[in-house]
Parts: sequence; C-alpha cells; structure tokens
Amino acid sequence: MRTDDYEDDGNGLGDALPPEVFEQVAQTIVAQIRTMIEHRARYEPVDAADFPERDASFYASIERELAAVGFQILGDFEDAGQVLTDASKKSFVRFALGAHGAIGAMWFEVPAAEGDPLQCLVLHSWLANGPVLVTARGTIDNGLPMPPDIAVARLDAAVDTRSALRMHGERVAASGKAPHRLADASELFARHAADERTLSEFRRELGVQLFEPMLRTMLGENFEIQGEPILDAIQRHPEWMRGEISAAPAPLRVGAVREDVVDRERFPHVVVARIPEHIEPMERGARYEDPIQDALSIRMLGWVTGGGSQLTSAAEIGYVDVELALANLDEALDVAQRILEDAGAPVGSLLLFEQDGVDVERPFGAQEGVAVYLDGTSLPEAIYAETDIDALMERLGTAADSAGGELRSAWKGPTETALYHYGPSADAMLVALQPVFDDFPICQNARLVIRQGADGETRTLRVPRRNAA
Repeated sequence: MRTDDYEDDGNGLGDALPPEVFEQVAQTIVAQIRTMIEHRARYEPVDAADFPERDASFYASIERELAAVGFQILGDFEDAGQVLTDASKKSFVRFALGAHGAIGAMWFEVPAAEGDPLQCLVLHSWLANGPVLVTARGTIDNGLPMPPDIAVARLDAAVDTRSALRMHGERVAASGKAPHRLADASELFARHAADERTLSEFRRELGVQLFEPMLRTMLGENFEIQGEPILDAIQRHPEWMRGEISAAPAPLRVGAVREDVVDRERFPHVVVARIPEHIEPMERGARYEDPIQDALSIRMLGWVTGGGSQLTSAAEIGYVDVELALANLDEALDVAQRILEDAGAPVGSLLLFEQDGVDVERPFGAQEGVAVYLDGTSLPEAIYAETDIDALMERLGTAADSAGGELRSAWKGPTETALYHYGPSADAMLVALQPVFDDFPICQNARLVIRQGADGETRTLRVPRRNAA
C-alpha cells in the first residue's frame, strides 16, 4: 500500500457548496481518484536531514521502540513518483523488518493543510495463501473500498507502539496462517508493489462504485445534502473514470467568501481579477488574496470577497479568479493591479468589471510563463524508473532562477506532469532550461507552453525525442 491511501485529501467537502459547483467538484474528485489509481510508488533512498519540516523526534522514537523488540531498520525512502514543489509538504518513509521478517513496518508524517501533521505507523504481514494484514495507527480512513486480499485494521493515534505490535501479532495468530518472512528491503518493496497493483486493479474495476462509500465516510451527516448531488453527477458521467472529463462551464469557487463583512454602499464595484496560472487555493490566497486584502483595507479602498479556480478537461487549473469589492474604479483598481503584478501575476491576466453599464476587460500582468508538460506515457519504462524527479526540479528551478524566473508550481495529471515557470522573459527561460532538457531523458517529447507578450498569447513547442527513445 502507498502512503497516499492514508492521507486526508483535503478537498474540504464538509464545507457548504452552492449547487452550481457540485458537478465541478465531482469532476475534480474523479480526476484525483484516477491519479491515485494510476500512481505507482517508486521508493528511493533519501537523507532525513533533507526534510527539515518533518519531526525528526517522531521518526527516532518509533525507531527506538521497534529496535528494542528486534526490528531491523532498513533506512529512509521517498516516493520519487510524487511531484511537489513546496518543500514543506514533502515527506519520507522509514522502513523496518521485524519478527524475523514476518512484519514490515513503515512510519511517516503526512503534512496537513491546517494543524499538526498526521504521524502514522503502518504494520504489514503477508500470509501464506492468504490476505495481507495491515494494522495502521494514526491514519485517516478515506472510505475508498479495499480488496478482500488486503485486510486493514485502523488504530487510534493514541495507541502506543508496543500495543500496536501486540494487536497486529494477535491478528496474524488468529488467522491460523504462517506469514511470509522477508529478507530485505527489496523483498519488502516488491510486496508493496504487488499490493499496489492489486489495489489499483480492484478500484479500477469498481469504477464509479468507489465513490459512494468514500463520500459517506468523508461527509458523514452531510452526505444527503452534499454527497448525493456529487455522487449523482459522478454516476451520470461514467466516462470521467476513463479520463474523458469535459471542461467545467464556470469557475469552481473554493476560496473563502467574505460577503458578510462587505459594506456594499462603501464598496459597490465588483471586480474579478482573472489570472491564467495553475495555483492551488492555499497558495493563491498567500500569493494574491492576502496581499491585496492588506493593501486595500489599510487604505479603506475595498475587500477581497472570494476566489475560484477554473478546471480544464484534464482537471488541471487553467486559471484562477480573485473577487474584489472596491470603493472606486480609479485608485482602488490601480492599487489592486499593482499588488497583483508585484505578486507575480502573468501576462494575459484581466481585471473584469462593469463601468457605466459596459463590461470592461483591463489587461494586466508582467511575468511570462514556460510550462513544461512531461510526457508520462510514451517514453521507455526505464526512463521513468531511472528519473530522479527532485533532481530534475532542482535543476529546472536553478535554471529558471538564472534567467530571473522561478519554478513556481507543479501538477500531476493522468498522462502528463506539468512544471510551471514564470519570469520576466519566456525566451530567456527557454534558453536557460535547454541544457536541463538535454541532460534529462524524461524531458523528451515534453510539451512546452509559452505565454508571453502584452496580451499573454500562448504558443506550443516540443522537446525533440532522441534516437534511442
């Protein structure tokens, strides 16, 4: 099993949703589940010191407790198949073998959007001619069905390690079957990989039947009000599970709306800042919404009233909206534009508002963009297996920085992984990025989407394939 299966996906489905966004939420959920099903963990050794956001004392305490009862520590590993640009969200897994190879242990932290991270311990035993027994402490049940060959028991986070081991051992003894005894990390990872294939095949076969138990678990008493409309949309569109997701007709509102504190007499002008950038809701708030709110409120010129994201057909964020209530369309609008541009809004951004009964589109933005879409399907399997995605991202970030830009965000889709770069000159970034494309075979056939010029027009290039590919 993967650490993905223990994470809270952070969709915020317990929050109130207006009816018009249920279908968009449904599309997003399906895209996320498809990505989870298709993902294959690729564990590579790492140095725990490279993860300063993680609690070293947590890892060390579990290691001491397991070592005291004879577990062999196998080391620290990262899932190299995951793509994250925010170092604070990265995590790693420490593995161990105990009971003469009969129990595999893994423990890790799962960063949370709010509050403390989850601290998880998961024990596995693979029974001869029987199921895999999994005992998980501190994990969250996302409600997704499990195949009958993988039997999971979840323990409260307060259960101590010795008790977790005892409970797991009792489950193994009660099965009446002898567990396989694993010799080393390679055998352990092979077992995890086999379980991952079993899990993915099982969930792929279930299709849309996956979603009702998941929504019931996540929403609880809110299922009837919120879960049923989402489930209905999913069931009406079985093609979504095949990756045939249509573009959403309107932005998905996922930002905090502060209508209750807006004085519409003082701030009568509704303005939408439309920004053609892939940026997640929390990052959108930090980069754009919070600085504008600070600048407007201190001058008594307006409020940020909300925000949203527009999804593409592949459930990629195509653009975001920041909604404003302004005192006027002169100074207040100028302040908002200046703050957005200082924050890094790309060319092709628009301020949308009504003035004297006429709809107005005011262009703004200064940063140009280079989005690198890595080919995730047609290259030789050896290239995917051998690529160090962190090393690639580090090189791309350094290259973009040398041209005055930055690697700002990433997105993993069903067939492509996108890395988004922004800077004062797209052409300069392309020149700087070219040596990285040459050095990393994974960049072959990458789709490059360049956004530049005052109007933010885009053009597409391809990184050539090599003869060996």
